[in-house]
Amino acid sequence: MFDRYGVCSTRDQGDNRTMPQIDRADELKRESMKQLRASVPTEQFIDRPESESDKGVDLTLEAVIHQQPTNLRSHVQLKSTDKTVLNSDGSFSLSIQTDNLRYLLSGSCPLYVLWLSGSHELRYAWARDEAKRLYSESPKWEQQGTVTIRFAEQLDTEAWNAIHARVIAEGRAACVQNNYFATVGSTECAPFAINPVTLDVLTPQDALALVKTHGISATSNGYPAIVRRCAQLLPNEQLNDPCVQLSLGYASYVLGEHFACRGHLARVLPHRDSLPDFEKFFLNSLLNECRLRFGQIGDEEYTSAQREVEANAPHFLALQLRLERVRWEHLSEHDPHKRRDLYKALSDAESEIQKTPGASESVKLQAAIVRLNAEIVDANIGYVEVVVAMSARIQMSKNPLTPHLAKLFEDATAAESHVASETERLVQRARSTDNPVLIAEAILTQCIYRTGQILQKPILLKLVSGQQKVIPIEMVNLVLSQLSQAIAIFRSAGAVESTVRATLMQAQLHSNLVRANMILRKHS
Repeated sequence: MFDRYGVCSTRDQGDNRTMPQIDRADELKRESMKQLRASVPTEQFIDRPESESDKGVDLTLEAVIHQQPTNLRSHVQLKSTDKTVLNSDGSFSLSIQTDNLRYLLSGSCPLYVLWLSGSHELRYAWARDEAKRLYSESPKWEQQGTVTIRFAEQLDTEAWNAIHARVIAEGRAACVQNNYFATVGSTECAPFAINPVTLDVLTPQDALALVKTHGISATSNGYPAIVRRCAQLLPNEQLNDPCVQLSLGYASYVLGEHFACRGHLARVLPHRDSLPDFEKFFLNSLLNECRLRFGQIGDEEYTSAQREVEANAPHFLALQLRLERVRWEHLSEHDPHKRRDLYKALSDAESEIQKTPGASESVKLQAAIVRLNAEIVDANIGYVEVVVAMSARIQMSKNPLTPHLAKLFEDATAAESHVASETERLVQRARSTDNPVLIAEAILTQCIYRTGQILQKPILLKLVSGQQKVIPIEMVNLVLSQLSQAIAIFRSAGAVESTVRATLMQAQLHSNLVRANMILRKHS
């Protein structure tokens, strides 16, 4: 029916029939598409609406690099709502059909974008990230009729940069995989690995280069577990390569799996004479370490065997072997004068390593940790000896602060103060590296020093002065927290022996705290 202006009316007065109405859902859909397309940075993306036969994708975003299209794309599903109530963490939850998420996940770099009309903002959520969250919270979510998507991130300039980077990273990872499969042709098994964070693709060829050529270096830099994972991609003929087996032996040794280490070294032994000089002497040293760990040789035999290797090894390897040998000698020596000489030899070796051109930061840091651990032991012993001597004079009703003892006490206090500052610098230095094992070792070294302060100082002060000193709970909590942190790092790096060592230290701290409190109460 037409009105007097010739316009069709939406209502036919004769038969009460109505024309189709524009509902709020239609308005929101058009509004959300308009807002999204206006938000897309044209220098980063070409946006293409999927208006025909839409089954769950509203838009594709093609990444642009240097004004050139790449065909690296993201499939986008657009949602919209008038609701404004946010979750307590600031995110917005939206219920969607499970089939919708499943469909979107089949596309490339799938993305949800939500238009919140009430607050006039766009938010986004990665479909794969949401699926990962759903699997962790409800492993059977695919059997549900609906799922909840959480939109926490606003779609601003920084977000568009992150989306652009991820579309490119995921697209290139897919290209590398496809190219790899094309090169291997009809091979029955074509293994490869993907880093879930960086999306880098590792092929067997890459893995061989890493393990065979850089395996020892990678292990020294704190990544023995990665070396072993890379080896899993190698076929048997490459896996049995002597240099590959030597790298795996060293990785197992650093992870504390000494029987596994010895197994790898056994495969290298028949080829020892064909190894380059560095690898040959490195093998001999590792064999000595394993024999000592297994109790096949004693300290004297170990020292003699290591000296023989040092005498013929390349200079820098000989330096590192000397550092490790002297460390063992220092730990087992009880004579104070000999310990002092051994610490001097240890310090000299560490100093020479620090000055060696081309030495990696990880090797230098490892040397610093070895030397500082020895210094902590000597500082603790020195402090205890002088305090015990002062306590003995008190029990004999003599003056505890003779000029000689006063000087020794002053030196012992200065040595402890120096160790405190050294451990702090060591931790800061370690945190500036990418070596997780050495970061944990530095933290553990500081814990060793602080544990001595917690347990020794109150008891010694009580013995000498009769004053009661409460064990500082703040320091105790700090050390326990640091030990938990070191354990977590060791565990994530796969360092079994170091994880056990740090865990035992944590248990011993609890036990020694009880014992220390008992001693303090006894002398009250």
